[in-house]
Amino acid sequence: MLSHDDLEKAINSISGQIEENGIFVGSIRDYDTLLKDKPPYSPPYIHKTDKGQRVCFQTWDWKNENYKLTQYIIEDGESLKTSKFECEYRAVSRDEIASLFLGCGCKDLIWKFPEETGFYQPIIIARK
Repeated sequence: MLSHDDLEKAINSISGQIEENGIFVGSIRDYDTLLKDKPPYSPPYIHKTDKGQRVCFQTWDWKNENYKLTQYIIEDGESLKTSKFECEYRAVSRDEIASLFLGCGCKDLIWKFPEETGFYQPIIIARK
């Protein structure tokens, strides 16, 4: 969903599936924080495999709130193998998401954060 209109269509579709007094639960990367600094990469992570290790990292090329993400994966096992994947994302603020859910008739919208949940991304809970 690379535009506000795309996101609005998606949230309209989601909210149309929520029964009265039903809830929607979802999570999203903490874009509010990322939009402040627009970092050029995410930290790498290393995963041990049965044949060695896998190293993954991403670079981010920002254009306003959109960014091109390039994912690099290095498989270092019996032989060395590298992979590269590219895609485009749009950093969406919590306020934009909340506003769209509220505009679709949801209420009691709350955000839960990693400090409270132990999950690494903010979680949205919206009741219709």
